[in-house]
Amino acid sequence: MFYIIDAGRRISTPIDHLLAPLRVGATAAVRPVAQSDGARPPAIAAYSQAARAHAEADQRPRRLQVASELMSPVRCAAMTETVVEAWAILLRERFHHLPIVDITGELRGIISDRDLLRAAASHSHEETSEWTLERLMQRRVIAAGPSAPLRELAEVMTQRRIGAVPVVDDRNRPVGIVTRADLLRAIVHQAPLELWG
Repeated sequence: MFYIIDAGRRISTPIDHLLAPLRVGATAAVRPVAQSDGARPPAIAAYSQAARAHAEADQRPRRLQVASELMSPVRCAAMTETVVEAWAILLRERFHHLPIVDITGELRGIISDRDLLRAAASHSHEETSEWTLERLMQRRVIAAGPSAPLRELAEVMTQRRIGAVPVVDDRNRPVGIVTRADLLRAIVHQAPLELWG
């Protein structure tokens, strides 16, 4: 199953809606947001445990069919973290996408290194360095459930031109992420892959 997570609401979305042609809507100005208490959500603390489990997983070739079998451990950032903090995470962890969560750990948005570069190119460093991720994040996120078929996941990523899809549990908390690199790595290293069946 696929979802659109928008302003904290989870909307179950049939695959044919995600594969429909994209339409460009009207744009609106973004208002600055107020700072919050800065507490870190529990999803961030759980990252290192998930990363260790992923590294220790059995590496024998097997037929991959659903998102939970391919997803990588996900590192999230809080909505209140700054652009500078997000850059540090992306550089240190060598990621390109960072799901953004609220204080309860629920997915609220996503930001990519390209989003940060765009902001830096259009504003001064002094101006953007203290912006919170809430200000820059993409609020409408395509997410998948752990049982989403890989073939459909790859098709959605191709059609929508997105590089990563967070995998969420039934409470909208990220439990993993599937990136374009994960799909390519699976094709190269883990054949046979059900993805093309």
